[in-house]
Amino acid sequence: MQTGLGGHLKAPGCTGRLLGLTLAYTALAWLGLQWSTISGAASPIWPASGVALAGLLLGGLRLWPAILIGRLAAGWLAGSAQPFWAELGLAIANTLAVVLPLLFVRRRGGIGPSLSELPQLLRYFALGGLGGAFIAATLGTAILELSSGLPWSRLAGTYTNWIFAYFGGAVLIGPLLLAWLGPAPRLTAGGWLHFTAVLLVTAAFSGMFLLPPDQAYLRTWHIFPVLVWAALAFGLRGATLAVLIVATMAVWATDRGLGPMTAMALASYPQISLVQQFIAITALTILILAVVADERRAKNMLAEQGLLLRRAEEDARPGRRA
Repeated sequence: MQTGLGGHLKAPGCTGRLLGLTLAYTALAWLGLQWSTISGAASPIWPASGVALAGLLLGGLRLWPAILIGRLAAGWLAGSAQPFWAELGLAIANTLAVVLPLLFVRRRGGIGPSLSELPQLLRYFALGGLGGAFIAATLGTAILELSSGLPWSRLAGTYTNWIFAYFGGAVLIGPLLLAWLGPAPRLTAGGWLHFTAVLLVTAAFSGMFLLPPDQAYLRTWHIFPVLVWAALAFGLRGATLAVLIVATMAVWATDRGLGPMTAMALASYPQISLVQQFIAITALTILILAVVADERRAKNMLAEQGLLLRRAEEDARPGRRA
């Protein structure tokens, strides 16, 4: 039976999974590089980190070459100005940022691919997300300093940006893929209608990010009731999709100088830093709430099944005596 970190198991279709993960990582790494503040690196959001974590949790550590190859391919497709040795170094850094935390967490109870329990989600955030972010940021910033002559005055900002970018991608994309690729209860027609309504309301509220700064009456906390609704009603699946909608809209609007983030930004504090913090804190809060809600539903279901079983046993006793 294959597990989330089953690196020593031989499963059929490994080549297909490796190719699929390589293509997915390449695509999202290329997307991240479109926002790079330094040619070939230092993006405000790095969605490829979430794809890498989800891919290795689902397919095993044996798929690690997909990250190395995907990062090299993304740099080439994006027309990176970094020399090849720097591109190779960045690819190795991104690979180590995923593999090392997962190797470490394997000895601490592991991370289940479904993220159905709060301890597993917290391990994913702390080790897979934050631990990987520090590894990628440390190695990546050092490589950029050597290859691009990065001024010392920019090192701290680049390092901090890298941590938030990697962590943001890990908490946005990884849980989304793990939640939607894993098994889940089927929704009725009414359930799908409810789910669609949640997403439409989320998109409508997120559209307020597109207002000009002087008309951005919506503040970031106004979106929380909608996200809480998605988390409580549909658990991790609903929460990940709703948070992704909000985060995408916030990044896109801020990149164009729109929305409340631009209005709140100071000349000495870039607005993209506000967006990174908003995404990280929002995702942490809403996804934790979603998993707790899922756990509560599972416990209630078990309690109901236990009650029905006890009633069935009690109903069967008179018949047995007769």
